[in-house]
Amino acid sequence: QAIVRTIIAMAHTLNLNEMCIRDRIYRVSPEEVREDASKVFDILHPDDYDKVAKSIQESAKNLSPWSLEYRVKFADATVRWLYGNALPEKEPGGAILWHGYIMDITETKQIEQDLIESEYRWKFAIEGSGDGVWDWNIKTDQAKFSKLWREMLGFSEDDDLETGRAWVNLIPVSYTHLDVYKRQMHNW
Repeated sequence: QAIVRTIIAMAHTLNLNEMCIRDRIYRVSPEEVREDASKVFDILHPDDYDKVAKSIQESAKNLSPWSLEYRVKFADATVRWLYGNALPEKEPGGAILWHGYIMDITETKQIEQDLIESEYRWKFAIEGSGDGVWDWNIKTDQAKFSKLWREMLGFSEDDDLETGRAWVNLIPVSYTHLDVYKRQMHNW
């Protein structure tokens, strides 16, 4: 009951105009949730329902900023990712109102997922090829070394090889043709 009143206050104060609510965010009109926000809760993704309810309750209790990524699932099985960000304010009568926004971040979440999958496929291909691979950004001195590259050269995952400079320092001085390069790196 309290959480429903909280959501009603939140929906009103977030100024979710009719087009935004109906067409893009929750697919309901402001009139439909003016007195009862259960239609908004009905479309929360089942896996995110508790997280959303808890975050709103904590924001109301502590008057702390509310910020959350969560999903909604519509009757047609469409799932959308939303991001909400709002600041609570206690009204003289004790009601808590939030000032903020809710936006659809589905495309951003899809790009993130595509990037994760692409990274997985890249690592799978590299490991399957039997090649050791490394990448060094000379400007930032950040370096990445594949697991196989480390194994091929006798390094472990624990060896500090996060920079090109760290890698160069591991080269034995006996390789005199690299000695000049190492000195340049130290002066860099």
